[in-house]
Amino acid sequence: MVAHAAVPEMGAWTVDPGDAAGIQAALNVARDAGGGSVHLPAAVYVLTAKVRVHSNVTVYGDGVDRTILRWAPGATVDHMMSNGSLAAGNANLQIRDLSLDGEMIPSGRDDCCFGLRLSNVRDSYIVNVAADGHSKDGIYLGHSGSGGAVNVRVSGCRTLYNARNGISLVHGDGVIIDHCRVDYNNVGEKVAGIDVEPDEGQSVTNSKLIANNVNGQDVGVRLFVPFPGYATVANNAICQGNSAGNRGASIFDYNGSRNIYVDNASRGGGRDFRLDPSARIGSSYASACHLPALPPSPNAATGS
Repeated sequence: MVAHAAVPEMGAWTVDPGDAAGIQAALNVARDAGGGSVHLPAAVYVLTAKVRVHSNVTVYGDGVDRTILRWAPGATVDHMMSNGSLAAGNANLQIRDLSLDGEMIPSGRDDCCFGLRLSNVRDSYIVNVAADGHSKDGIYLGHSGSGGAVNVRVSGCRTLYNARNGISLVHGDGVIIDHCRVDYNNVGEKVAGIDVEPDEGQSVTNSKLIANNVNGQDVGVRLFVPFPGYATVANNAICQGNSAGNRGASIFDYNGSRNIYVDNASRGGGRDFRLDPSARIGSSYASACHLPALPPSPNAATGS
């Protein structure tokens, strides 16, 4: 059951605790109303299908490891959460304060499955979300056809024990990934904790990776273009990160262009940093590491 909040003009809905089917129903009602927020109280929500999120809609729980989404026994595994309009994209999404638990269930598919998959999304926030134990990446920001992630922020998130990357950024501009815990991914495929790797002809530019803890992967943070002219990874800032125990480099910048590195720390594992010769390094570039304020949490209004 989907209950409307006490103040209808706020466009806020609450799903009954544990009512997995009610999640999509509430999100669709909010979409059809032109936007709003959907609250998932602390509980385990056992899914039989992926959850699709929509423009101008916030979905939020009561916290990581309190509001938990996971697959029902025997369900056909898919991306656990995705935006509703892949090719056209979505804007003004917020996903906050919940866990997407893949339980390390294999999908049996080469193209699947991510915890959170967002394609062509703009002006959106993913805050305090855990995406653990999925058969591909925990969080994937990319494209469907043209487009990509533009002005999207992933903040305070956790990605653990995913088969491929913890967080992937495949195509985007002005993306921020900050204060995330990205540990022990690459369980099935050796890539990176945070992988910035555009497809052919695509780009990742003017983005920031700030104050992330990235430990125990094959490579900690990877900015990768296989050969010059294939794609573009340029003018991104990687600052105040901490890495430990990665098998390869803590930061690997291969064929990037003029990326910025400020106050990153590494210990243990393989070679600390392998940076492109064009890299700009040091505190003189610290202004590139500035982070804007996050929007207030809906939980502040609900008192959860």
